[in-house]
Amino acid sequence: EINKLAKEHNRKVMVCHVLRYTVFYKEIKRLIDDGVLGDIVNINATENVAFWHQAHSYVRGNWHNVAETAPQILTKCSHDFDIITWLMNKKPTHVSSFGDLYWFKKENKPVNSSNMCYNCPLGYNCDFNAYKFYLDNRDWLKPFAGKDLTDEKIDCFLKTTDFGHCVYDMDNDTVDHQIVNIQFNDKTTASLTMNAFSRWCYRDIKVFGTKGDLVGNFEDKIIYVKLFNHKEYEIDVTKLTEDFSGHGGGDSQMFKEVLDYLLYDKKTVSLTLLEESVLSHKMAFLSEESRLEDGMTKKIN
Repeated sequence: EINKLAKEHNRKVMVCHVLRYTVFYKEIKRLIDDGVLGDIVNINATENVAFWHQAHSYVRGNWHNVAETAPQILTKCSHDFDIITWLMNKKPTHVSSFGDLYWFKKENKPVNSSNMCYNCPLGYNCDFNAYKFYLDNRDWLKPFAGKDLTDEKIDCFLKTTDFGHCVYDMDNDTVDHQIVNIQFNDKTTASLTMNAFSRWCYRDIKVFGTKGDLVGNFEDKIIYVKLFNHKEYEIDVTKLTEDFSGHGGGDSQMFKEVLDYLLYDKKTVSLTLLEESVLSHKMAFLSEESRLEDGMTKKIN
């Protein structure tokens, strides 16, 4: 409805899908659009959430309950759907999905463990001990506990809030793993995997075309291009920019490109126009519907 009103009143509305503006994904987009890989047949993207990020945001934190927020495939992966459709540059027609909450539930609670971390006999032997994480990563508590994060204040905060609660004894119902299959109008495909069980929080991507494939890791900042004619080379993204602040440099570049669009009507390949963001959100909601219906294929209208 916002998109409809924007068109009626000639307004420009965009969602901040910052990954499009990063040099990493821009370079992959350039390779695809220049035909280096030929026609793109398949894309595999993985959102490695990290075990500590899952615990912080989707077990203890703001997005742990679907009814109060939204499905995790949307709250964590709307960027990934956007990137996939942007790179493919084709119309997605169908999605299907599987996933569940496997680990962070009461039946997996260790024997003799407590409901709160401050008095749990397992102590730092538990990978999800709140003190173990937050005393080394205080910034993660700033939005909730304020900037004055002394040991004493963190101790008090963890004793009295869900952030110090046992991850196996929360009222969370978001998934901790999910896969999504996507089909496009020319029968090409893509897949998205969201997984909580990684050591680090990062995205990786594989793109397969009729002339070769590429592999990239967003955090490593290296793109490996492997062509069928035996030509292989690496693209070091650190040599293309010096700014990797704010979502890999996406924040500042997005700000610049959006301002150029608003002030001078200058359009770039990265601009996340609202109708495209509506599509990626629709794909996320349909994926959740499919997951709840045992992988039933959903048509994207």
